Amino acid sequence: MQLNFDLADTTETWQICYLAVGAIHFFDEGDELRWYVFDAETPVPILSASATVNLPEPVPAEDMTAAVETGALVSHDVASPAPGTLRYEAEQFPPYTKFWLVAGFPKGVVEFHWTWRR
Repeated sequence: MQLNFDLADTTETWQICYLAVGAIHFFDEGDELRWYVFDAETPVPILSASATVNLPEPVPAEDMTAAVETGALVSHDVASPAPGTLRYEAEQFPPYTKFWLVAGFPKGVVEFHWTWRR
């Protein structure tokens, strides 16, 4: 996804919603969603960004894991506002800073489909 704009000395807000197909990694002990919300290619600072992961069924917070990878200067927080939901928030991204996240959950929450590529 690429967002093009021509702004100068102003602030703008966008809400981008999409389905991340093929982003689930299936392991023996549990499964993970690895989501690269944005890479370190944006040449402007980003005041704040958030991402919400909604699993297809309610999972208690203690059965989920979460990780965030951003720049060293970026403050971030992860919360579970409801069973099966993880909310990632981060602020003060310098230019060229990534926002990557991982959501871990028990096996069987997301159905594994065999395909010729697997």
